Parts: sequence; C-alpha cells; structure tokens
Amino acid sequence: MSLFAACNRSGTGTKILKGLGKQLRRQYQHPLSQRSKPFSSLNASESVLFPDEKRGKDYATNWAVASCGVSVSGSAYRNLNKAGMKKFKKSLEISAGKNAEYFGGIDADTFSDIVADTCVTLSNSENLFLSDIEGAGDVRVRAVTDDAAFANALQQILPTASVEAQNFNAVVSLVHSSVDDAEAPGPYVAVGNGLVVVRGSVSTDMVKKGLTEAAEAKVGTEQVGSWKL
Repeated sequence: MSLFAACNRSGTGTKILKGLGKQLRRQYQHPLSQRSKPFSSLNASESVLFPDEKRGKDYATNWAVASCGVSVSGSAYRNLNKAGMKKFKKSLEISAGKNAEYFGGIDADTFSDIVADTCVTLSNSENLFLSDIEGAGDVRVRAVTDDAAFANALQQILPTASVEAQNFNAVVSLVHSSVDDAEAPGPYVAVGNGLVVVRGSVSTDMVKKGLTEAAEAKVGTEQVGSWKL
C-alpha cells in the first residue's frame, strides 16, 4: 500500500489536501476575491487581470490571436498606438516588395496550404501584433502580423476598435508574415472565404484590395461600398 493510500485510509490524506488547498488559496488569492461586490455584479467593461498577466502576455489577446489560427509562443500586443509600435521598429514605413502578386479565387487546397504555412510561421514569432479594426457598418477586420510597421499601416487604413478583444466579432481575418513564402516566387496577397493571407512586403493598395474582396464575399458589395479604402 502506498504512503498516500495509507494516509487517505486513515483520514490523514484528506486533512493534508485541505490544508494544502488553504495554503494555495492564500498564496494565489485572486484579485476579484478582494472586491466587496460579487463577480456577477461586475460590469463587462471591467477587465480581469490574472496573476501572471502583463503587457504582451494576456489571455484575452492570446485567445484573439488563436481565433485566426495562430498560437502565441512569445508576446502578443493588441491595437498598439504608433509610439508603441516604434518600440519594436524605428521606421514604420512599408514599401511594396518587388514582383508582389495578387491571388483571388485561388483553389481551396492551395489556399489551405498557404494559410497553414503562414499560421505556423507566425506561431514561431517572438512578437505578434493584433489589430482589431472597424470597417463599414458591422464589417470588422481582425489581423495578426509579426511586423509592427504592417500593423501600423493597417491601423492607418481603418480605425481600431474600442471594444474589448473578447467582444470583437470579426467578419474578415487577415494573417501576415514578413517572412517570404519559400514556395512562392515573391511577396503576395491571397484571398479566400473571408480570409486574407499576406506574405512579405506588399503595397497597402494590394492589402486594401484583398480586404475589400474578402469582405464582399462575406457581406456583399453594397455594405462594403462605403469603405474608404
């Protein structure tokens, strides 16, 4: 008979577990337990900060990034302003890569491979930048990139959302890796089923075209027509 089994049989094991539970609760007391009002009465706008969270490492942003098929292995930042972006990249200017191509109506299998490769590449990045941006009406865009300059450019095209990450319902998703696709002849934008994939350096005009096409596929031309892209 194991030591734990013997203790448990005599009732000692239960006492030990209860004592350990009390110690853990005291050591890792949740900030909410110190509030004078119950959790159910908290406003939705009140953010909950877990013990190990900090800027660049918070659960809401990580889940938002995951909704685009990308895992956070380093740090992830949501809707950073220009000053915040410059901490990662001194120059936020982007230039179109040579021989950049646009692929619309790409076949499903090829597009699936492109998406998978891009998401894996992003998942290995040290820093990720999440942009939740507002389109026309209820058309919203969620974009993940490893390039602060690209994130800044997106946020110049359309305004960032004011709602919390968990309350942001994206219609169009965009994933961008600054790393060129080894299987492609150069940078590109590919669009399929409301998703935009960007690899390498491309022009903002090409990105706008991709966002518009993806949005039109989701909600129709009329609703997207008022976008100032």
